Amino acid sequence: MTALGDFSSGDVLTAADLNAIGAWTAFTPNWTAGLTIGNGTDAWYYAIVNDLMVVQGFTELGSTSSVTSAVRMALPAGRSFKTMGYQDLGPVTIRYAGNSYACNWRVNDTAEVYIETLKADGTYLVKSGTSSTVPASGWGSSGSLIRGTFAAVCS
Repeated sequence: MTALGDFSSGDVLTAADLNAIGAWTAFTPNWTAGLTIGNGTDAWYYAIVNDLMVVQGFTELGSTSSVTSAVRMALPAGRSFKTMGYQDLGPVTIRYAGNSYACNWRVNDTAEVYIETLKADGTYLVKSGTSSTVPASGWGSSGSLIRGTFAAVCS
C-alpha cells in the first residue's frame, strides 16, 4: 500500500488498505549500548502512519541480563528522526524490587533513543542517563522491567 495520502485520482481504497494503516509490527530491539539482554524477554511493537512512528513495549530482564551504562535502543525498521536535539519522546517506567522509577525516552542521535532517569533533587527534577546504579543499585538484573512508549516523526 502507498502511504496514507499518496493516492492518485482513480485509485481504489480497499478495506485491506485501511486495515494496514498503522498496523502494529513486532520487533526485537537492537540495544546499542548499556544493556545486555541475556536470557531476558523483549516484547516490542511499532506502527507507522506516513512519517509518524509509535513504539511501545517492554523488556523483562533475566538472570544473565546486565546494565552497565546509559541504555540505548536503535529505532526499528531502519528509520531515522526528522528532528534532533534534546527532545523527550515519551515515558519509560523501570520496575525493580517493588519500586517504579519514572524515566523518559530521549533522542540520542539520528536513529537512536536512550533512557533518561528523572531524579527529585531539590526543587526540580534532574535528568540523567541510566547506569548499573541509576535509578537503583542492582536494577539491571533478574526481575527488572523496562516498559515504555514514544512517538516521533521519522523517515
